[in-house]
Amino acid sequence: MFNLKLVMLSVKQLPLVVVVGRPNVGKSALFNRLIGRKKAIVDKTPGVTRDRIYEQTEIGGRSILLVDTGGLAAPDSDPLARATEQQALQAIEKADLILFVTDARAGALAGDFVVADLLRRAKAPVLLVANKVDSESKKGYFTDELIALGFGEPFEVSALHGLGIKDLEKAIADSLPRTLDYETSHANVPRIAIVGRQNAGKSSLLNAILGDERVIVSDKPGTTRDPVDTEIEFAGTSVVLVDTAGIKQKSHVQDPLEGLGILKAFQTIDRADCVLLVVDLTVGVTDQDKEICGRSLEVGKSVVVVYNKIDTVKSSNSIDTYLWDLHMESFHFAKHCPYIGISAKTGENVHKVIPTALEVVERRSMRLPTAKLNAVVRDALTKLLPPVTKGRRLKVSYVVQAYAPYPTIVLFVNDPELLPTSYQRYLESQIRESFGLFGTPIKFVLRPKR
Repeated sequence: MFNLKLVMLSVKQLPLVVVVGRPNVGKSALFNRLIGRKKAIVDKTPGVTRDRIYEQTEIGGRSILLVDTGGLAAPDSDPLARATEQQALQAIEKADLILFVTDARAGALAGDFVVADLLRRAKAPVLLVANKVDSESKKGYFTDELIALGFGEPFEVSALHGLGIKDLEKAIADSLPRTLDYETSHANVPRIAIVGRQNAGKSSLLNAILGDERVIVSDKPGTTRDPVDTEIEFAGTSVVLVDTAGIKQKSHVQDPLEGLGILKAFQTIDRADCVLLVVDLTVGVTDQDKEICGRSLEVGKSVVVVYNKIDTVKSSNSIDTYLWDLHMESFHFAKHCPYIGISAKTGENVHKVIPTALEVVERRSMRLPTAKLNAVVRDALTKLLPPVTKGRRLKVSYVVQAYAPYPTIVLFVNDPELLPTSYQRYLESQIRESFGLFGTPIKFVLRPKR
């Protein structure tokens, strides 16, 4: 059904402006200030940002890809801290411009000099930023110390209050390479959110799709906290993939930062066109998986269920039969949603994920011919009469599709209260079968005939 030709994927090329520095100097606060909204989590706890966080924005009339990174030179031997630093170093290698953020109130500390040594080997130009200058009277306290880092006089700013940001934005625009034409339009780009419980393999799936260690993969639950955007091209179509924090029940959330990451995951679902629900087959389908799927459909999102770790399945049946039985039993309320069995670890069937998601996105935006839509509903009413309620039966005089982000059907009826939920599901299945609307919810709007 989804036998689409797979082509090479490539990350969209915009000028890459990377925000780096030691932990807790305000990198994420500056990132949020420059993009104009709170995307990266900001907290006084060092090491909050772990993955590279990408966001397209416009500065000084130039479209750029701004990248927030985890802290460099952290005094931590934890493997996760080392992986975080490796992510930042990869971003530095690909950067067109680097914003080296320091704490103006602390001056140049030993960690700043370690970062400075790393950046001297970078190919991209570096702008030194002294953050946390919260008033004009506090300017210049540690200017001499910061100049000693070797990147000229710092731009003194307050990411929190916005002081000095205009001068910094002008410097960013002036420092970008003019010989490269990166400008591109991103209107109507499908957004595909990768969601699921903690440690289900969401980041591994994204890395397997991209063929790049784009996000940190760890056995430790809760590794991804911020939604991570990656724009790719598939068969000439731009697609934004968003990796999210693992979702778990509120009663099990103890860390406030973890809870904020989960909240951002739900916000990402609200902004997505399609949700890739990653299910860990070593654990099986849980109530949390069903809740994520149900909530996604309720807010009008298309869903593809991705059963990860099929390399671990041991069953007397074939893997296809096993997955069919599991899907029909676990997601009986969403049987129209397609599913794929994959192994992000071995790469098995990963190439099917994007074609399936794009097929679903295409179906959700279909325009249904009004004449055929009315014929389908008339046939459904003839095959199975609506039930009689209080001596009256539902009559449908006309059907039309409304303009909406996903299929929305307006029924003009004699009395909206005469359509029970069970019969509405029947009409939905008839319309879905006739037009091939798999993977996407269908909304009914009832209007009394005037």
